[in-house]
Amino acid sequence: MVASGFGKLSVETQGEEPMFAINWLHLSDLHVGMPEYADLWPNVEESFFKDLGDVSRIIGGIDLVLFTGDLTYSGTQQQFDELKRQLGRFWDRFRGLGCEPPLFAVPGNHDLERPPISGALTALLDSWDRAEIQEAFWRNAASEYRALVDEAFANYVSWWNDPGVPRVADLSSGLLAGDAAAVFAKEGFRLGLVGLNSSFLQLADDSFFAGRQPGFSGKLALNVRQLRLACRGSYQDWAARHDVSLFLTHHPPDWLRPDARDHLHSEIAPAGRFAAHLFGHMHEPEQTTIARGGGPQQRYHQGSSLFGMESWGPRKRKRLHGYAFGQLRADDETAELRWWPRASVRHPDGARRLARDVHRFVLREGDGGTEPEAIPLRSGRSGGSARPTAGPARAPPRLRVTVLLGHSPEHPLPEAVELATVAVNSFRHDRVNADIRLEEASVEALRRTARAGCDMLLVYGHGNRDGSLSFVDGQKAYSDISAGADLDGLWRNLRLCAVFACYGDGFAQQLPCPWVAFAGTILREAPRGFVAAFVRELRSNDISKALRAAREEVGARMTSDFTQLMHFSEGL
Repeated sequence: MVASGFGKLSVETQGEEPMFAINWLHLSDLHVGMPEYADLWPNVEESFFKDLGDVSRIIGGIDLVLFTGDLTYSGTQQQFDELKRQLGRFWDRFRGLGCEPPLFAVPGNHDLERPPISGALTALLDSWDRAEIQEAFWRNAASEYRALVDEAFANYVSWWNDPGVPRVADLSSGLLAGDAAAVFAKEGFRLGLVGLNSSFLQLADDSFFAGRQPGFSGKLALNVRQLRLACRGSYQDWAARHDVSLFLTHHPPDWLRPDARDHLHSEIAPAGRFAAHLFGHMHEPEQTTIARGGGPQQRYHQGSSLFGMESWGPRKRKRLHGYAFGQLRADDETAELRWWPRASVRHPDGARRLARDVHRFVLREGDGGTEPEAIPLRSGRSGGSARPTAGPARAPPRLRVTVLLGHSPEHPLPEAVELATVAVNSFRHDRVNADIRLEEASVEALRRTARAGCDMLLVYGHGNRDGSLSFVDGQKAYSDISAGADLDGLWRNLRLCAVFACYGDGFAQQLPCPWVAFAGTILREAPRGFVAAFVRELRSNDISKALRAAREEVGARMTSDFTQLMHFSEGL
């Protein structure tokens, strides 16, 4: 595998067969509707959106979003309406990065409307250890105890049925609101997901325990019936149909009652069933790997609060903001798990920015991720493993694409880095059969591209009025980068060269291949969605049709003169 990078941008390129990867975003504890949310969230969002771009460039995009509860502050319908609007902004940002990942979520203790104190509530919370209470709750869907829980989570269920963003496929519901199982499939690899409601007993605040030990830590429960019904029957058969599975709750295991904790480890999530248990609730991140009695390792990933307010303002409340990327990489024999934890850091200039969480995790110097952990792959599916075959078994690439990243005379253009990332991620995640390379713009990079072969060249960077482009090794006119049989052949054999640079049409008009470019200063106004739209349309392999459809789609939602500045070569 050949690695090519540009600052923080690093992607896999043509060469040795890379390991297959699924990348997910682990979010938790957003608390939409918290009193401080409206005032302080916009600054957090700005840092979050920028950081998403930085990290997704490192790991290669976002396939999946996992949310471990407390999406809202008190579970009201108004807060879930606001949540839907906020998630819409998240997915706009994802689409700007060239991906549209589906969502899988579990509810937290803030995602319910607390019922008034009643006899049923008191019995449920004070007498849960009585066998008849548990029997009525788990076995009788019409019991007053289940009715309390169903009503408390009604707004969550209503939102989850229509979250306003894509959900994971093959989704099945379980016994309680928020219990669910699903599968995320990519290139034949099946990642199983199970989420269980661990918040159903946290129906009151700490005042309920006046005069007694306050709080719900060590008083919650889970039951294997939740798992069985979410998996539509045999959870053993369900697990065997997936190559790797993840388990999600809102609470960490130590918030369960001792008997429920034992039940979790023996019946719900015994060692080896799930690659990792993801949860939130505690607001501070933590990662633990345990092998009990020499058995298979069990991995626990406690997510940070995306918007947590432990202390701020007159009460000196501390602010906690963070999230994590996770990645599962596999070939036909092995798999490994890595994390990229991020945390809000106060900088000397006073601003808060998300960055590597080096205070709680040991991270690699290079890409900022944890060291890989080996993960066992299940192979119980009929007909063999579900893992994608490697090497020669894959169909040959239909398109060989090189993304060329240029420089301005003074420094790299951040706009070019972001747009190049969109291009790379779009080709990777939109089911286009393509082989992607990323190179810094230089004559030597073009020679490597010529040797590897190239059908489509996308150039991002700085253009000049004289028809030249800024490369790492200086200003280059077409005549400077076409001398020699190898470079001349590269340009003549291209099916398309797209020049995303100011005054790029001056350069493109010299090319012997089909091209698309822009007149004037276009890069800073270039819409993030154009390349993503182009790649979606490219599945038909008709480049001209894809370009025109993308221009029409983007032009319909823009108010600038972007489409008027876009020029095509004759015949496109």
